[in-house]
Amino acid sequence: MFKELTGALFGAVLTYSAAADTITVPVKQFGYGAFSSNIAVSPDGRTFAAGASDGTTRLWDIATERVIRTFPGHTDSVLSVTFSLDGSKIMTGSTLRDSTARFFDVASGASLNTLTNIRDARKIVFTPDSVNVLIGTSDNQIKLWNSTSGTYHDAISVLSSNHNVFAISPDGNTLVTIDRKNIRLIDLLSMSIIKTFSPESSIRENATCVDFSSDGTSVVAGFGDPKAVVWDTASGASIILSGHSQAITSVAFSHDGSKVLTASKDLTAKLWDITSGTCLQTFSGHTGTVTSAIFSPDSTNILTGSKADNSIKLWDISSGICLKTFCGHTRNSRSVAFSPDSKTMLMATDDNRVLQWDIASGACLKEFSGHTFMVYSVAWSPDGLKMVSGSHDQTAKVWDIESGVCL
Repeated sequence: MFKELTGALFGAVLTYSAAADTITVPVKQFGYGAFSSNIAVSPDGRTFAAGASDGTTRLWDIATERVIRTFPGHTDSVLSVTFSLDGSKIMTGSTLRDSTARFFDVASGASLNTLTNIRDARKIVFTPDSVNVLIGTSDNQIKLWNSTSGTYHDAISVLSSNHNVFAISPDGNTLVTIDRKNIRLIDLLSMSIIKTFSPESSIRENATCVDFSSDGTSVVAGFGDPKAVVWDTASGASIILSGHSQAITSVAFSHDGSKVLTASKDLTAKLWDITSGTCLQTFSGHTGTVTSAIFSPDSTNILTGSKADNSIKLWDISSGICLKTFCGHTRNSRSVAFSPDSKTMLMATDDNRVLQWDIASGACLKEFSGHTFMVYSVAWSPDGLKMVSGSHDQTAKVWDIESGVCL
């Protein structure tokens, strides 16, 4: 079972194997030669593909640190790169100027197909059988393409500016999309709509974000009204979470699926019980829009982030008290990640560093310096001994946590 660890910008994907307890990311340092906007690791963890601003995608061997082959063809930046689940194919997507998605054979490097009229393909997802491909485009559609026949299914219209906001259920069988106010569940095997969830008439603004619970039995969406709605995917029963005064910016389920965390432009985050719809805690203290909120692995704390006030805050879930404010960076923080044991956290910053903080004391334990431009994303290895960082400087780096050395 592979889990995606997605950075805060450009959709850069870092993947690890929970079964093998190993992180499958580029080791040491890889120079791309052009700004890399997306990285995808092969299912077997031996290679990774990096899309670049020069219109190419390069396949790297992780062990030897060498480029195996280059997939050319785009006339503008590569915005998305995705492996088929069997690892035999790669699909890449580009900008409105290029307006194509390209399908390649990994082993030979051969171009198998070029899809045209694909506007700003920022998100591409293969279905579990590696046959069908979902492509989110800026003309408000999710296009469904059969890689075997080379034909399109009927495109799913997404009547929202959030054409990249869709998610697949944990079992890989169901797609959830935002269609203005409506949330649709789509069976990825039959490509048919299973259910459409519509909030009550009091909600007039579009949906802004969506998330599946870890067991796939519930979906939550945040709206601009500002409210969030939780639906039971089987019965369609819903409950409204009402209490924010401005638009909701992010939603997240707790690990056990019993609670939802919301962040808002009203400078707060809120914790909700999804059975009763009761607001259990309000986390107030930021002086700017709260753009993200996440649970710690042990669900005892949460982290909230605000680009506007340039801070990350740690909160105790049960009391709602702000335990620590992390402001050791001189510019914006782009990404944060709890350690697997919830004792420390990593912060990626715009001042080219990654900072490690002790949760209990609030002390900055270590500074990882080596990038020459802002750091966009950071993730831990499952054993907590290493971390990987991705930067605008066209590199990804793997670090030893104990020594702080770039491996």
